[in-house]
Amino acid sequence: MKIIILILANDSGIYLECQKLWTSYMNLHPNIKSYFIKLDSQIKNDILLDNNTIFIKGNESIIPGCLIKTITSINYLLKHEEFDYIFRTNMSSVVNLNELYKFIINNKNDYSGFIGNCNNINYASGAGILLSKKMCYTLIENKNLLDYNLIDDVSIGQLLKKNNVSIFSLKRFEVYSYENNINQITKEMISNFYHFRCKSNNNDLNTILLMKTIINLIY
Repeated sequence: MKIIILILANDSGIYLECQKLWTSYMNLHPNIKSYFIKLDSQIKNDILLDNNTIFIKGNESIIPGCLIKTITSINYLLKHEEFDYIFRTNMSSVVNLNELYKFIINNKNDYSGFIGNCNNINYASGAGILLSKKMCYTLIENKNLLDYNLIDDVSIGQLLKKNNVSIFSLKRFEVYSYENNINQITKEMISNFYHFRCKSNNNDLNTILLMKTIINLIY
């Protein structure tokens, strides 16, 4: 089984440091390939694969940028790479690759994530959206029906709800809740998790510290 991780990325603020942290481990698993996905108005073609980054022609934005990057990347990968699942995440998350692989082997659902709700729409939080290849085809076949005025995770949830797709709830470790007592996090506490949400609501430097702490405990 092959898994692809897509990481929403840009080169502003703390995210250059986040990319360095991701690069330190993101391709250590033999059956998992990770790509940063970015918008770049300077590339000549509509899409460019350069090492560990998929560049898409356009200007960075949250809305509709995150949705454009996700859908365009999935469409490209369906045409050019073999895979069974895509895990779409962001730079302020950390992933335990071994645990992710074991989880998917034993839980073959089409659409999964930490569930949020917006206007009665259940959706997989954009910090970690797990999609089967079948579900990737569903998204691409219906991409013109996506609402690009909504944040990406809600738009995907809305479309899949219209297609009668069930969403399965996944757990994640909320690392940011420990930012004032980070030394309390132990290997034992995190051993059964594969997704770690590290985005601090208070301080960007805390986000980096939280990510480093989890990466060091895992790898």
